[in-house]
Amino acid sequence: MSGESWGVVLGQSQDRLAAWRDLAGGQKPLEELIEILKESPTEVPGKNTSVPLREVMGEDSPVFKWLATNMIQNDPDMLTALLERFEATVAGYEMNSVLPAIQCPVLLLQADPASGGVMTDGEVKQALALLTQAHHKRLPGVSHVFHNERKEPIIKALKTFFQVSKV
Repeated sequence: MSGESWGVVLGQSQDRLAAWRDLAGGQKPLEELIEILKESPTEVPGKNTSVPLREVMGEDSPVFKWLATNMIQNDPDMLTALLERFEATVAGYEMNSVLPAIQCPVLLLQADPASGGVMTDGEVKQALALLTQAHHKRLPGVSHVFHNERKEPIIKALKTFFQVSKV
């Protein structure tokens, strides 16, 4: 993801990120924070209005506990850096200069954009062209926090990657 496209995604999420910043750092008990996150509005490709996160992730998704635990442990200034100092935070992060410098095998795990994944097909295509030893695995129906949502396809993709690339 480029700094520019990252900015577009964050721009669409300003209100939610500001609300999350106000909840970060242990200001709410875990169970209360989980319920707040379930009602947190999120954008879904193809819909004009935001929907509660529980509609995208499902009521019992492990994502909520994971996200709430991370938020409790997170310094709110991390979100402040994205919200108020975005340009400085992403300075120097451009695929055209960063990716060609990577000489080792790389596995791109792409969450499904229709399920909340943020890496677009176009960005994957661009990254694959810039990386010398790239491997790509698209994860249909899986969101941005795929490692907590469905571990099996991630483990399978990692095992295959390590076998093929001999890392």
